[in-house]
Amino acid sequence: MDVVILGAGSLGQTFAVLLARHQASVILVGTPESVNRLVQKGIVLDGKDQAQVPVYDMPASIKDVKPGQIVASTELAEDISIGGVIACTKAHQLRDALDRISSLRPQLVIGFQNGLTKDAVLSERFGQDVVAGAVTIIGADRQEDGTIYISGRGATFIGPLSTVSSRHLEESAQFIITALNEANYPAEWRSDIVSVEWSKAVMASATFGIAVLTQSTMGKIFSREPWTQGFLDLLEDAASVADSLQIPLCDLPGFPVQYFRTESREVITRRLRQASESLATVRVSMLQDVMAGRSLEVDEVVGSLIAHADSVHLAVPRLRFTYRILRGFSPLPE
Repeated sequence: MDVVILGAGSLGQTFAVLLARHQASVILVGTPESVNRLVQKGIVLDGKDQAQVPVYDMPASIKDVKPGQIVASTELAEDISIGGVIACTKAHQLRDALDRISSLRPQLVIGFQNGLTKDAVLSERFGQDVVAGAVTIIGADRQEDGTIYISGRGATFIGPLSTVSSRHLEESAQFIITALNEANYPAEWRSDIVSVEWSKAVMASATFGIAVLTQSTMGKIFSREPWTQGFLDLLEDAASVADSLQIPLCDLPGFPVQYFRTESREVITRRLRQASESLATVRVSMLQDVMAGRSLEVDEVVGSLIAHADSVHLAVPRLRFTYRILRGFSPLPE
């Protein structure tokens, strides 16, 4: 299977290695800086997975990329049918990044962006019939030397966004699912992928919000009862949007949204405090972006939930307050 991975950051590089292990022909599409670095130094994984894989210059055609090989390019102009596209950019970078691969005709398209806007953006570009929902909880962080540190072999879920026949999508997705499972990264096809995407979005809005507001790691947050309560307040506001739209939420590995809503706060606070030491170094991606002075995916993560809340006239005051604060860390439109 030939797979184009849009975005050559930590997650894109990780998926490139995992799919190449399964003999996919992998094309990483990134910025000139990232492409040059990858061709010179290759991909290095460390932590809970280890690998050192060379990356080659893009040949004349996608069809010239060998099975098990990873190549890199800044754009792909070919009008050609391919097996799949996996979008691994930040959510607010997705639309512009798609311009680099606008002529491709993929059989399957998935995106691992945070928030609730990615599927609409991908469907607008490639058509609804080839876009599947997707969520990954793989922990991958790029170190200063370019090494990708795998902090967790989290689960990946792919599934249909509508009730329309999705057998062709499932068949294409099975290559990716099998590749991940064989590499000991759990993956499965989920018929309830909309609930899965919403559950992660709810959790992301709460964790990103409290982390940026407190400028703290998740371990420090959960060691302090008032901050834990603030996290649960944000989660409840975000979850109420799904409730109003009659979208069921679900518990995911590391993202037990329903548990956080149904268990007593006393019990949750105690258990999160007990887990805080193991989370002492966990700094969510949005806080990392704030510390590095990068633009944030606030509109796509929190703003998308607020837009849905507006559609059903839901107040969500705590979520709105957090959105305003987070928005101040990104360049404001003139």
